[in-house]
Amino acid sequence: KIFIGGLPTETTDFDLKNYFVRFGVLADVVVMKDKLTGNGRGFGFVTFEDPEVAEKVVAARHTIRGRSVEAKLAIPRGEAPGPRSDPSDRVTKIFVGGLASTVSEADFKNYFSRWGKIMDAQIMVDHNTKRSRGFGFITFESYKSVEDVIRIRNHEIKVFMFLF
Repeated sequence: KIFIGGLPTETTDFDLKNYFVRFGVLADVVVMKDKLTGNGRGFGFVTFEDPEVAEKVVAARHTIRGRSVEAKLAIPRGEAPGPRSDPSDRVTKIFVGGLASTVSEADFKNYFSRWGKIMDAQIMVDHNTKRSRGFGFITFESYKSVEDVIRIRNHEIKVFMFLF
């Protein structure tokens, strides 16, 4: 299963299926939608029947509906790896989903700064409407900050809960 991030909001399940079927047999395709508007939330998941295909797809560059998108192996909740022993494998950037549209980048950065120095904080916005797409990325100076953040499963910013 792979995570596809950075999708245009108008992307459909059909678009993902039509694009990724060229790499192998698909078991499932889903674009995550906003419950109120029905628009895409900017990310989705593609599951291949053959796990080796997923690894090859992640290694390639992809463009869907004219936009370069990010493909990463999806890690099911509860199966995230523990602290990494190899320093080159330590992660300093995390994906944060389920953000309320009222959360500003200042709120976002301020909330996560309690776990360490932040190098970058970005809430993804729709290019046309300039509204939040409901997710963002935080990059910490240290992998230790990431490990501390992911130990807490539920976080709240401005009384809106999201999960990793």
